[in-house]
Amino acid sequence: MLQSLRSKVFTAGRAETPASSPGAPASALDGVALLEAIVCETQTEALHAVVVTSGINALRLKRPVKNPQSLKNFLPRETTVVGELLRAHDEAGLTARAAAELRDTFAALAAARTGAERFFVGSGQETDLAAAMAAQWSRLCDQMAEGLKGLAAETAGRLPDYYADNSATLAKMLASVAGGAQPCINAAGDVVLPDLPQRRRAARRSLLQQVTLRHRGKNTPVIAKDISATGVGLDRVPELKLEELVQIEMTGGRRLMGMVVWIKGVTAGIRLGKPLPPNDPLLGG
Repeated sequence: MLQSLRSKVFTAGRAETPASSPGAPASALDGVALLEAIVCETQTEALHAVVVTSGINALRLKRPVKNPQSLKNFLPRETTVVGELLRAHDEAGLTARAAAELRDTFAALAAARTGAERFFVGSGQETDLAAAMAAQWSRLCDQMAEGLKGLAAETAGRLPDYYADNSATLAKMLASVAGGAQPCINAAGDVVLPDLPQRRRAARRSLLQQVTLRHRGKNTPVIAKDISATGVGLDRVPELKLEELVQIEMTGGRRLMGMVVWIKGVTAGIRLGKPLPPNDPLLGG
């Protein structure tokens, strides 16, 4: 099951694997891939925690937030991916203590989901609930920040430097929202995802931005995790079918057509109908 999981997780969007000698054992390369997946999942949930807590803080302070219910798309979801990855912590080169701390953090985030859903459905109008939510998510952000720091210490020198840069940036943002800041809600009340330091060196580039997925006549906000010349990796997707045609509208209004080529839980891969040129702005060109 784990081998199948790897193939689906890493097709979605992985950074260039650190260079290794031709004689490097396959198990070592698999360990790096597992470690990269654990770091990616942790950083993604950290980013989502920053967005959710920004929204909670803004609503508590009665700041305008457009469509508060859309913040539910950033709430953590329990997935078999995280559990499977953390069970393989030995192969990934993580200590049992680090894996246990991450498991506790993901469990705490999942447990906070129901209350946050209720809060966003009510558009944050319940004053007492707003205070409770702010306090709970402040603690969660502190816990997530400590998890990121611990993970960064254990992975130092084993992954590209931009992962460490991401962790440092996210840890600062988590501390900021834990203190009541709202960096992901702009003056107009829109959700704005931060621009992280990571820029993929290989074919895929990290995006981590909210986009609109159009399929079957419906518009659904989802997360574009990464992009290459031929495809887009999506997170928080609705129910999709393989080979289904979809349209993705990017933040600036640009639209991309493509076909669903793989699905794993709430993540999916879209193959673009027309490849992007090497100098395309979406690829950092």
